[in-house]
Amino acid sequence: MANPLDRGSRANLMFLTASGPFLGEAEMLTPVSPTCQPFRFVALEELAQRRLRTIIESSLHRGEQEWIEKYRAALDQEAAPRPSFLRVALRAVFITLCLGSTLFLVHLYLPR
Repeated sequence: MANPLDRGSRANLMFLTASGPFLGEAEMLTPVSPTCQPFRFVALEELAQRRLRTIIESSLHRGEQEWIEKYRAALDQEAAPRPSFLRVALRAVFITLCLGSTLFLVHLYLPR
């Protein structure tokens, strides 16, 4: 619609979905923007209610599945566990001792 309807106005809304079309009477709520106006159903046939429930449930399950898949992908892409601080410190001490020993031996045994 070009302009939002007045709050409290009633309208018949028809939705075309993968589960089929459904028609319901809705009460318009306060517009959020010039192109977006929320509503609430005030009259909806039983078949339309079932279709709407099916659509909502399938979209919720699809959202859950997407979240699970993203979580699994993140776990798969996780880098190898970072070494602990103690392990890093011990490696640094070992490398320092090796280099220091090598320099000491070179200094002792190289002719001058």
